[in-house]
Formats: sequence, structure tokens, C-alpha cells
Amino acid sequence: MDAGPTCANRFEGKENGKKMKAISKLLSLSATAALAITLAACGGSPANSGGNASSDSSSNASTTTTAAAPAPDGDQSVPVYRDTMNSTESVTVRTIAGIPYMKIDEFYNKLYFTGADKYPEKAKQMTVTHNGSVFEAPAYDGTKATFDADADTFSCENLDAYTMVPYYSLFLAEQADPAAPFVRVSGTDRTGDATPRTVDFKKYGIDLVADGDSLWVPLPTLADIFSCPYVYEVFYNGKGVYISDGMEVLQTKNAMDTDENYYAFTKENRSAERAAFDYNNLCFYVDTFYGHPASSRISESIKADGLDKTLDKTIDGMKLSGVKEALKSTDMKEYAFGLNCLINSALDDGGHTGYRDMMTWMSQEEVGKWGQRMDELGLSKNTNSLKSDESSAGIAAVISKGIDDKSLPVEPLRYADGSGVAIYMEQGDTAMFVVTANYVIDRAGWTAYENGETNEKPQDSMGMFMQALDKAKANPAIKNFVVNVALCPGGESGISTTISKIISGQTYRHQFNELSGQDEVIHYDVDANFDRVFDEKDNEVSYPFNFAVVASSYSYSAANYLANMAKDNGVCLLGETSGGGANSPQVTPESEGLSFNLSARYKLMDKNNQHVDFGVEPDYVLTQEKDGKKDYSQYFDLAVISQHVNEFYAK
Repeated sequence: MDAGPTCANRFEGKENGKKMKAISKLLSLSATAALAITLAACGGSPANSGGNASSDSSSNASTTTTAAAPAPDGDQSVPVYRDTMNSTESVTVRTIAGIPYMKIDEFYNKLYFTGADKYPEKAKQMTVTHNGSVFEAPAYDGTKATFDADADTFSCENLDAYTMVPYYSLFLAEQADPAAPFVRVSGTDRTGDATPRTVDFKKYGIDLVADGDSLWVPLPTLADIFSCPYVYEVFYNGKGVYISDGMEVLQTKNAMDTDENYYAFTKENRSAERAAFDYNNLCFYVDTFYGHPASSRISESIKADGLDKTLDKTIDGMKLSGVKEALKSTDMKEYAFGLNCLINSALDDGGHTGYRDMMTWMSQEEVGKWGQRMDELGLSKNTNSLKSDESSAGIAAVISKGIDDKSLPVEPLRYADGSGVAIYMEQGDTAMFVVTANYVIDRAGWTAYENGETNEKPQDSMGMFMQALDKAKANPAIKNFVVNVALCPGGESGISTTISKIISGQTYRHQFNELSGQDEVIHYDVDANFDRVFDEKDNEVSYPFNFAVVASSYSYSAANYLANMAKDNGVCLLGETSGGGANSPQVTPESEGLSFNLSARYKLMDKNNQHVDFGVEPDYVLTQEKDGKKDYSQYFDLAVISQHVNEFYAK
């Protein structure tokens, strides 16, 4: 299941942002809400597309000076920051040849095991044992892993299970999805056993160090090993260890987001030794954990030859040797340029892979200069992303015009937090619920509701969907109910799982696990009647409608998952081929303390066991040609949609 706020990060152009801002204005949203819906549509900041960056953060310009003095070798006590900068705990960091190290069990037990002690029968802290240079370091559930400090190797019987954050893995199985508390995992079917994996750290120049009974591993390497789609991550910026909890359950705030001095390390150049380590650790991480989405232009090369050799090639016109040179630079801004080239362009897959935190410590002017250099390296935007831009702009223009001239029967459904609106429409025998941006999920509100602390369902995407269903049900003329995600670039996939339960009765996710080599079908329970209990009564929930889904090439990630569930389970699918985004996104702690997203281990599959990274084809195409241009007017034409839906279910 896609997790947290990273599951639909899109790096789209500004045009769609303008259209969505116009929609917000026409619906009389406040300026703050209008900005929020614009940002939601464009994936946060519109600054990261193809080097054409823009930002209002010019005051954040930094001056890079000489190389930072390397930390002296030896041990130091380093503060741990969670929700605030008031630290009450610390860990020991050992500097070896300028590289920060931690004992693997201290890292795991103090930083990664947080909260898992609530399940004492299911989770145990890591206990390290060794025979000479060979260390055994089992995960919370007993999954075995071996580290050989002499050979510098890491072997694991199930890399997926080993690297999962304990608390959220157990919470999802024992209670509910922490991001969407009305969903929980009921079981998983897998084909065969997991394929054991071995990593040769010596290949990457990464040194494991044995000291008596302790195994010391570079801290950035540990942070990358123990990162997973549940967006609970460990960052180290040279001054402190920061825990980031994207699920906002173990901590509702993240200190690294509020620390004004967090990016102080970017003001100094890296040492040559540190630059070499950072590059090698990046290669290790990508080679080991990348999910190889088919839509990425260098995915196949990385799978065959690894990242380092891939960056010696020219692929699809991209001169990747220039990217490699920048990634190895000691200058932090040049390094950021390299990350931008690699992640936002060469690895571009439409949204799940992206780098954007340079805008917090570099000026708009500095980043804006990258465009010409990227053009010289042939680093254009992925054509799949360009198609998405075209669709989102065209579809947004249609709904904007329809609201403006009142030609569309639009009723806004406002989110309680002011982040935007959904839209309800009905005409004749058909009603439609329109998601106008990313799915919005009120995690705290749903947790309070499911725990009985309130009887009010949150007014977010899930709550608005249920409200739209009730509106349609109250009108006896309505026979068809359409879920329109043509302007939805994704979000919390638990919403799509719940919608799928309502419209098809099916609640599963078919995926291929790149780390274990297994085909998996995850089954979910959904509290479909929202009575706070997962039981048989949830299977009795039904509505007297023919259901349908409208999707576009902008319908990415969780919206693509909904399109896939519709097509695989006999629900009418209209629009155009959806936007893909088959691989789960994963927040990655970069070695210096930066962060980026990477398409990772889980790849969404259809009923024919084919990935859907290039999207799902519709039963009825709504995109038309008019005067040599694409015409998206049918996406909100309820008469046309009604005709198609009625025909589909008459078969």
C-alpha cells in the first residue's frame, strides 16, 4: 500500500497550477485554500520540473565556502530530534576516516524500533551475535541477516521483511492502516519463498568495522538499509540525528522541518573523501532498492549494469557522464545539480521519483540557471510526464470554463481543512464525484472517529466521497455513479481501496515485490459502513448504482490503482490510458542529510500479471480531437458518460 504523503509527488509544470487556481477562485475559496489546491495539483512546489525551477524562497540563498573541516575520528554523543528541537535522548556516532558510523543494534533499537514495544509478543529488539568477523543481526520478527566485516558483505534471507519499520508493519496488520484507519491488512498470498540477497559493500568502497562484540556500519548506509515505504526515516546532518515520521502517528511533527539551521551543512563544500563516499553510497542504494519502473528511461540499464556504469553512457540523448561528474563534485550546489539531473530527469517516472529539497537552501535564481545546462546534457522531461501535463491542463480548463459560465452542474464539496474542494455533479440518471487534486486524508480525524472520540466523519476526500454517494442515493432518478479521478495525481491508496470496495466489492492489491522476488496479493478489510468495526456487516454495504471510473494520463499512483481495480473487476472505465506510477514511492535519506523520493520495491500488477506503469486502457475513450487539438469536454459531459455506462452494463 502506498504510504503517507510521498505517494503522489508530482513534478508538473505551472500551467495546470494556474488552471487549478482558477477553479479554486471560481468556487470562492480563500486565497490560502486556492494556493493549497494549486500546490496539491502540482505536487507541492512546481519548482522541480526539468530544471525550470521557480520559488519564492530567494531569501534562502546560501554561500558555499571552502570544504568543511572533517570531523575528528572518535566517538561523540549526538542528540536525537523527533518532534521538537528539545532533545532528551542521544546516540553514539563514531567518525572513521571522515565517515560517520553507528553500531547497527543501537541504530535499530533506539531509532528504528520506536513504538514496536507495544507488541511484545510480535517484536523483539535486535540482538547482535558474532563468530569472528561474521555478525548476525536479526530484525524485529526474526528475519535473519549476516554482515561479514572482513569481506564487507551483507546477506539477507528476505530483504523486504528485514528492512520494514517494525511499528507500522505491526500496526497495519494488528489494527489498521495508520494513514487510513478504515482499512487494514487481512492477509497476504505469496508465490514461493523470498529470494535471498547479498550485497558486496566492497564493490562500493563501503567498509564494515568490527570492534569487539560490536558491528559498526556507516550511518548513512544504515539509514538507507532501514528505509521503507512507510516513510519513517532517519536523517543525519552532521550535528544531530533527526527522525521523520511521514505517517504522523509516532510523532505528529518533525523537528527537521522546523529547524532553521538544519541545512547549515550545505554552506560548506564536501571533502573529497566524503564526496566519494556519498556517490558510492548512492550507487549502493539505487542498485539495491530501486524498483525499476518501466517508464524510467535508464531503469533497464541500472538493472543490467548498475548505476555507476549507467552514468558512463548516453541514453535517449542524455549525456549521463555529465551527471556523474556533478554527483562527484565537492561543491554542494554542483552536487545538488547532479541530484536534480539524475532524479528529476534521468530517473523521471512521472511522479514517484523526485528531488526537491534544494529549494529550501538554494535561491530561485541559482536553481533557475540549471535549465540551460540540463538542455546541453540532453536532460529533457520524460515524454510520459509531458502527456500528463497536457491532459491535466486541458481537463482543468474544461471544468474551469464550466464553472465560470455555469454550463456544468457543479456543487463544491469543501474540505474541512481548507485545502481545497471535491465536486459533485448530477444530470439525468448519472451522478459524478470529481477529485480535483491529490486525495486529501485527515489521518488524525479518522483516527479520532475510529476510536470513538467523535461521531463526525472527517471532511476530506473519503468523507466527501461518502457524502456524494448519499446525495446520489437520495435522488431516485440516479442509476449511475461515476468517480472521476482525471485530475487526481494520487495520494493515500487506502482511499482507492475503500472506493474499490464500494464500487466492485474487491479490496486487494496485486504487486510484484522487487526485493523478495515474489508475486504478492495483499488482501484488505475495509470498514465500509464506518461503524468502527471490521466485520461481515461491511460486506452488506451496497448502493443501487452502476459504477464507473473516469481517468486520464494525469491519474497517477493511487488513482492509477483505482483505474486498475475498476478494469480488472468489471467496472466501467472511461477517459484515456491512466498515468501509471506502478511502483511504491520511498523517501530516501541522502548521505549528507538531504532527501529524495525513489520508486521502490512494490510494483502494481493487473489480473494478467502485467505491470501497469504505463497506465490502464479505458473501456471508452473520452479524449477527442477537435480542430487538430485534443478535446477533453467529454470528461464532464454526463449525457455522453451516461450513454457509455448504460451501454457497458447492458452487455
